[in-house]
Amino acid sequence: MKPDRGIVALQVLRILAHGARSLADVQAALPQWPSPRVAHAVEKMTADGLVMTKRKRLELTRAGKLAAPSTAPQLASHGQYVPPRVVRRAGTEIHRTLPSVRGGQRYYRSEA
Repeated sequence: MKPDRGIVALQVLRILAHGARSLADVQAALPQWPSPRVAHAVEKMTADGLVMTKRKRLELTRAGKLAAPSTAPQLASHGQYVPPRVVRRAGTEIHRTLPSVRGGQRYYRSEA
């Protein structure tokens, strides 16, 4: 079974979405693909206007940035978060009657 050619281009887009790199860096980042296949994918993407060479480094064009997969995780929206109700045991509210100490003086809530 032949691997899909679009997979190499997608991986190149993912790598270049993080910043400009040389062709050798891109090929080194994709060791599972032969270098000629990566170079061919970059040439095709350059011809399609997704990648451009600037100062011997590959960069994504505006169209390439739009075609690149998002680096942010895709989170499903399940509505508004409602936290569970907190059930306290009897006698755990004693902290409300204890004084606060500042500068060696005690301050009670009733005095505040």
